[in-house]
Amino acid sequence: MKTMLLAVSGMSPAIITETLYGINKRGDAWPKSIKIITTSIGAEKIWQGLVEHQQLEHLCVELDKPLIQITREDILVVPNAAGEPVVDARSEEDHEALANFIMSTVRDLTQDDHTSIHASLAGGRKTMTFYLGYAMTLFGRHFDRLSHVLVSEGFEGHPDFYFPTRSSREITNRDGEKLDTKNAVVTLADIPFIRQRQLVPEMLTEFGERVNFRKLVDQINLGEDVKHLKLQVNAKAQTVRISSPAYPSIDVEVGFSGIWSWTLYLLILEESLLQPEQGRGGFTRPSKPDDILPIMMATKLAALKDIQLRSETANEMLNELLQHDQLLDAHPNLERTFKPIIEKGGVTGSQFDSYLQQLQKSLQHALPKNLANALLPTQIYGEDGELLNNTGKSKHKGAGYGIALPEPLQQIDIV
Repeated sequence: MKTMLLAVSGMSPAIITETLYGINKRGDAWPKSIKIITTSIGAEKIWQGLVEHQQLEHLCVELDKPLIQITREDILVVPNAAGEPVVDARSEEDHEALANFIMSTVRDLTQDDHTSIHASLAGGRKTMTFYLGYAMTLFGRHFDRLSHVLVSEGFEGHPDFYFPTRSSREITNRDGEKLDTKNAVVTLADIPFIRQRQLVPEMLTEFGERVNFRKLVDQINLGEDVKHLKLQVNAKAQTVRISSPAYPSIDVEVGFSGIWSWTLYLLILEESLLQPEQGRGGFTRPSKPDDILPIMMATKLAALKDIQLRSETANEMLNELLQHDQLLDAHPNLERTFKPIIEKGGVTGSQFDSYLQQLQKSLQHALPKNLANALLPTQIYGEDGELLNNTGKSKHKGAGYGIALPEPLQQIDIV
């Protein structure tokens, strides 16, 4: 597996050579390539120090390591709010653009499973290092690394110091004191970090989808704060729009591709709006083929598609639906979905599970895992329709499925 050094840097190109020196000293994998995130002014400083002054080449020769090639394309200049190369991020808008750029860059670089990322937090503004560290938390994989480099007093930030040399080389500090670069000490400090890639919406782990840092963080936070969640369910469009007055940046529409699992979701959403005395909690995982559930689902599907059903039994309803060419043209998988129900004489427990898995797939594609799970049907109702004490935390034989929101009537709107 190849290794790439990814660093943020401001005006000090030395953090690149110092980090590489530390990597070699510790015996870690020598990087094959380098990517540096910086400002437009920083880019010129880096190019001048590493390439024009040949400090990167000098380091590789000094350590007897393969030369790492670097081009202008490897120095990534962050854009400001207007999309122009940033000189120095000063406004709130510039910092948001900076965050989005770093997040998108890390996401893209972690697409290659054959390249591990060694990310360095040694340079750049504090906000840049925070965003890089947080991006690694959100997108980093188990084999990626995060580090900071420590340089002994007097040498850190010195414009003429790039790495400890084998032979003596004198430099002078601002007080006129002579320092020998041979005596410098560089230490690479490994930074443990929690990897939360599983939290990120699947669509954001795909190359090319722009990452909006604020929206992503707000969605993850909303997943831990679901009392502020609002759902607008468009039954016929098969979409759920998620918003929140507490998190104004959030306005996400989730589309559901499977019409049959969508009908189950609608039924459970509608039941979540009922009171205990109205008979909620009726949707349970079947222990044997259930012929009532497909009747309810088929009736809901027919209503969504403006189809008048004349049949009464589950099998008759499903076969009748299969006679509608427009329905099959729009949903060609329905025949394959209905076949096992007809053969078994009802919906089985494993089929019920597969419907929930389809819903989960749609939700987790567009939303952070914790937020998606908050919207997924889970066992929350007892036989009397009352909420179970440990709602959604464990499996209960015969318990009814619902959406575990604190105030469903105020949070769910079905149109």
